[in-house]
Amino acid sequence: MSGDDQSRGFPHRPRLDEQAFLRRHLVDGEEKLVLHHPAAREVVEITPEQLEHLLACDGTRDLGGIHLAAAQRGAYRRASAIDELLA
Repeated sequence: MSGDDQSRGFPHRPRLDEQAFLRRHLVDGEEKLVLHHPAAREVVEITPEQLEHLLACDGTRDLGGIHLAAAQRGAYRRASAIDELLA
């Protein structure tokens, strides 16, 4: 599917890139969650709540489904927080 699928009536179904991977680091006794994407040369620290949001991004859910999955996992606070993470 191409990037213009949404304009043809297909819902946008975010999916975390297969090259991205999560690492847990201990810094001064505190756990840090770091998402690495080698091809994009990006490293992003995320919260446990954001991890729950990203786990719902499996390519099968539209944005509303991701909001629902986050709520079911107890990680839903605001729709805008999820929307911002995925922007």
